[in-house]
Amino acid sequence: MESWMLVSGAGGLLGLCALAGMFWSFKKLESPKKWAGMAVFAVVGAGGAYLASNATALTTTAEEEAIEQQIQESDFDAELDDDF
Repeated sequence: MESWMLVSGAGGLLGLCALAGMFWSFKKLESPKKWAGMAVFAVVGAGGAYLASNATALTTTAEEEAIEQQIQESDFDAELDDDF
């Protein structure tokens, strides 16, 4: 399983937990705590949405690691020769 799939799945689960938490706080808590709880769970849901939508940007794939290895092996800081 790819690492981006795990990150996306974690974001999805976090979003579902936030939705359940918002429902719970709306039904079970009293009025001042109700809105604070819903705001907290909304922030948690936003974090889950960020993870789910940016999963490929937050992780690297094997192809990206291979390209990065090739770039690091190249000598970009070498002095230029004058004899063409």
